[in-house]
Amino acid sequence: MNMSDLSFEHVLSSQYTVFDGLAGMHVEDIYQDRQGFLWIATADGGVSRFDSARFDTFGLKDGLPNLTVMAIAEDADGRLLFGTFGGGIAAYDGRGFQVYTTEHGLPSNEILGLQAQPDGSIVVLTSTGVAWFVEGRCVRSITDVGGQPLERVYDMATDAAGTTWLATLGQGVISLDGQRIGIGDQIIQWPWKLAQDSSGHLWIAFRYTGTEALIGCYNPSDEQFAFISVGHGADRAAQNGTRHVRADKRGWLWLTHRGVMVHDGQEWYPFSASLPDIDFSDTRLTYEDREGNIWIGLWGGGLIFCDPTSIRRYAEVDGLPDREIRLLGEDHEGRMWIGTMGGMAYMEDGQILPVGPREIVSAMVVDGQGQVWSGGDAGKVFRWEGQTPQMIAVAEDPHSGEISGLCEDGQGRIWATELMGRLGWIEENRFTPLTGWMFEECRALLQDQNGVFWVSSYGMIPALYYYEDGQFRPAEVAETETIAYVNVLWEHANTLWIGTAKGLFALDLASRKVRHFTAEQFGLSANGILALTADLQGNIWMGTSGGGVLRYDGQTFQSIRLGPSALENKVEA
Repeated sequence: MNMSDLSFEHVLSSQYTVFDGLAGMHVEDIYQDRQGFLWIATADGGVSRFDSARFDTFGLKDGLPNLTVMAIAEDADGRLLFGTFGGGIAAYDGRGFQVYTTEHGLPSNEILGLQAQPDGSIVVLTSTGVAWFVEGRCVRSITDVGGQPLERVYDMATDAAGTTWLATLGQGVISLDGQRIGIGDQIIQWPWKLAQDSSGHLWIAFRYTGTEALIGCYNPSDEQFAFISVGHGADRAAQNGTRHVRADKRGWLWLTHRGVMVHDGQEWYPFSASLPDIDFSDTRLTYEDREGNIWIGLWGGGLIFCDPTSIRRYAEVDGLPDREIRLLGEDHEGRMWIGTMGGMAYMEDGQILPVGPREIVSAMVVDGQGQVWSGGDAGKVFRWEGQTPQMIAVAEDPHSGEISGLCEDGQGRIWATELMGRLGWIEENRFTPLTGWMFEECRALLQDQNGVFWVSSYGMIPALYYYEDGQFRPAEVAETETIAYVNVLWEHANTLWIGTAKGLFALDLASRKVRHFTAEQFGLSANGILALTADLQGNIWMGTSGGGVLRYDGQTFQSIRLGPSALENKVEA
């Protein structure tokens, strides 16, 4: 993946705080156990376990010895170890906690870090040294290096040359044999975190005062160290400097500094520009779970979940007939068809190829055979055979309105609506009008799994009708009686989803129960819903009028902003 073609400005994000059940607002560590649960250590409330739906919190009443939890690790037996600042280590086996302290050989009860080792041991970083913890006891400890006592060991890492380094408060970055990393006699006074990249460089996040984001980089092959500029942060000084650095499986570096920066081996990219509370809370750490989601722990702002969906923009220079996109559809060969105000195009292997006449595309459907159909101006429907469309006239009058809706019925026929009021089906390349429909401004057309046709009008009340037993009837959907604008219809999981100018409606086709989602009650980024679809995971995706893209997972709505202006966030397909 080439990050120069991508942007992290539009990640899907959700913030969790104590009001959602999180144990505390100051997150110190995040860990996903072998069962898939996410554990969050906080400095002000104990530990939370998250199952993607709810938080379970563990505190003093559950046997945790201290509510300031700094680190999490999992031992060889599957027990979760929680390092507390003042209460030692608490081992959780699913039933209760077993506490280990200085009485069991720990150098200190103030635990700053835990690291699981390949041999099954746990390295314990404390305020007075390092210990190796195996099956409930310390088998080795180091409390001084070079005759100097260790003070607050925040991290430990072994570089490509085999040298083991400690990030300490008093002695900077120091090796177990007494070497130091720095420039001349200047040592790094307060290193927080160490990370080794795929090329063997050791990266050092450290505390300092300044607006520029800096990180230390040590090359073990030539023993050279340098400060690397990442970019500028907020106008005010960032008192905590760069707090955390992590190398992922791709070799990218994730750095926190009043936000999050990502390095792909060549350049630094901002990850968190649009995330909540980034400018008001210190960014403590980042964590990537097994599904590839990014979790960000804030010091004072709780926890942020990020689905790092990246977006690339395409314009006329990339082959688009017009930058105003009206419809999207995927054919049976996996090509994405793009209907614009200036004609049709399709995308194949990342390339956009314009095809057919440069006419408005006002409707599109891909039938069960993968055949692409589109509607245009003057009552014309096009059946696409490769790059050559076959035109079918819905209305002979050249002054007819545009085709506003297309859908496939259970018999494989294509139904079409035209703005001037014509509604019917296409069979053997001929259009047959349906009698009984007398309304103009048809907008959306859909046949549900029960064979019932749904038709929406635009600018009239009621705006939603269904066709059954040869008759059109107003749809009896609660709260839609006064809505004059129904923009889009979509069926998924036996539910009719209705996009309107006043929010999203969900009609259960079995029980006929209705849910109404609005910006005011459910946090939608906009009430105008212009486009609907569903992905393979069952998420409902919405294009909005001025609010960008929304994703609904059945519980919460997440938004993607596509730019700073409302025009950039009007999504019709």
